[in-house]
Formats: sequence, structure tokens, C-alpha cells
Amino acid sequence: MRIAQVVTYVSADGAFGGPVAVAIAQAVELADQGHEVELLAGWDGIAQVDAPGVTIRLFRTRQLLPTGFSGMHAPGMLAYVRSHLAEFDVVHIHLARDLITLPIASFLSRRHANYVVQPHGMIKPDSRIRARVFDAVAVRRVLRDAASVIAYRNVDEGALRDVSRGAATIEFLENGVTISPDRQREFDADAIEVLFLARLHPRKRVVAFAEMAQLLKDRGIAARFAVVGPDEGDLAQLTTFVEAHALDKDVFYEGPIGYENVRDRLAKATVYVLPSVNEPFPVTVLEAMAVGTPCVITDTCGLASFFLKDEAGAVTDGSPLEMADAVESLLNDPVYREATVANARYSITANFSINTVVTRLLPYYTNRLVR
Repeated sequence: MRIAQVVTYVSADGAFGGPVAVAIAQAVELADQGHEVELLAGWDGIAQVDAPGVTIRLFRTRQLLPTGFSGMHAPGMLAYVRSHLAEFDVVHIHLARDLITLPIASFLSRRHANYVVQPHGMIKPDSRIRARVFDAVAVRRVLRDAASVIAYRNVDEGALRDVSRGAATIEFLENGVTISPDRQREFDADAIEVLFLARLHPRKRVVAFAEMAQLLKDRGIAARFAVVGPDEGDLAQLTTFVEAHALDKDVFYEGPIGYENVRDRLAKATVYVLPSVNEPFPVTVLEAMAVGTPCVITDTCGLASFFLKDEAGAVTDGSPLEMADAVESLLNDPVYREATVANARYSITANFSINTVVTRLLPYYTNRLVR
């Protein structure tokens, strides 16, 4: 099968996050399974994409509207899809309300082409005027005409049905990652690091992470608290909190890192904490599980049900107090910590292996052919 994967934006700082990691992982596994795959993405002119077996096509972006990712435009990508559409059996679009993926999806809809969309929780009812215009002009039709609209079960399928007014063909798929070889990790009580790795956006709640760090410091927990990710508005708040509570020798901001470095950075941490709320299906948590780093998440995370069922990590209400309790338990109870890591490995192998996920994905590419 000849497949194009389309994603909004790749950049050296990894700012677009999970959808890029998912698109790359799917593209590489599809190529491994014998398919011809191209990955098309908007580009900052700096980032390099490592995707063995995949043809990479990157298109420079322009900022048409002052609205972040949603205001970016990559005219070269749309032109490429228009001129090469006949070369693809299916186009897989990691869809957002933006000026990169949405025009491509609209073109495919008008051409009655075979395409699927995967919105990663980014398409949901939104009362703002701009979103309502996008939905009326393009989003609703794109969802209706797609061969498949890929959702996370019990996370965003309701939102997609609402936006599409019940007309979308909803299919379900988890995110998947490559499973690292099983290896025993040594716990070093003298080099404990608790990691936050995400965009510094209000929804990710980096200040709650710092508040958690203060509670653990007050309890006598000797640890380094590392913050990694691009600033999207909350760095100033974090800096102010660290200075006000004399945490400058405990909490460290390291800046952003590229997609290719995320797994290695997670592997260096003792515990990974993601305080964000309503996180659909965080790839960073899957990557941490895959390298044996125990995780702490919130009960609004799309992975919470898997964590609870498989006892694969700590699920909290997101308060600094509960997160601190969870981290302290993982640090001080070796039996609990080792069981959590083992359970996480079982859970990710059973549910989130990229091979398993792509095997589930392939039938969605032919939905239009069997309707």
C-alpha cells in the first residue's frame, strides 16, 4: 500500500509534541511492514526527522495568523498533495483546526479521495467564533467524508460525534511505541531525579510540579527536579515560584529538546510526573513506560484506566499533595517501585506495542473500499 502521513509541524524544540511522535512511529512501522510511506510535515527549517524506511518531505511554514500552530500555513505541502494524490492509496492526516492539515483534508474531501483523520483530541466542541467558522466551512465535512475518523476510546469519540453531528465513521486506536529491550535499572538513592517533560503550557501545569517539588523538599526528599520543554507561557510563573520559595538549587529548567532525544531523557529520570489535565493519550508516558521509568499521572489522563487496571503507574487527582505522595511512595518503597515498572512493561507490551497498533490501523485505511 502507498501511504502518506500528514502532520502539522516538526521543529527542533519538539513543540508540536505527541502528534509528531505518533506520526513518525506509525510511518516507520508501516514501512517495516512492507508499505511505501511518505511523511509530510510543516517545518521550522532546522529540525531533522529520523524515520528509517520512510520518505520525508518537509515544507517551510509561514505564520499567517497570530494564533500559534493554528495560524501556520505551509502552501508547498498542499501543492504537493494536489499534484501527487494519484500516487497514494490512502492519506492519513493527523488533523487539527489549523491552516496546514485542514486545507489538505478539505481538498481530499472535495476530490472524494481515500483518507483517514486522527485528531489526537484536538477536535472538540468549541464555542469561539474562529472554531465555529472552521467547523462550518471545513471540519464537519472533512469528518463526514473521511474513510475513518480515529478516536481514543472513552476520551474524544463523543467530541468527534458532536462536531460531526453524528456523521463521522469513528474507529478506535491507541498510540503505540517501540518497546525497548528489558533491562534491569539500578536505583541510585544518591542521584534521584524527578522529571517534568512537556510544553510549559497552562494545561500541562508545570507550577503544580514545582509545588509538588516544594512539598517533597520539605519532607526531606533529596532529589533533583528537572523541567524540560518549550515555553508556551508558564516559564515566567515557574521562575517566579522557584525564586519565591528558594528552590533554585532543587528545580532546574533545561529548555526544550528534539523528538529524537525524548526517550533517552526519560530513561535518565528516576520518576516521570505529568501533571496535565484532560491529556488524551500522552506519548511521553508511553515512552517512559517503555524504558522502565515509573510514571505519575492525573485521573483525567486518557491512560488512567490502563494504569488502574494493570497497576502500571500512579494515578492522582492532580493536586501537588497527591503527586508528592505518589512520588514519595515510588522513591521509598522498592517493592512497589519494581512492581510498577514490571506492570508498566506488561501493559505497554499488551496494549501499546507499535506493531500491534499499526496492525489494528491498517483495516481503517480500506474502510471506504468496503462500504
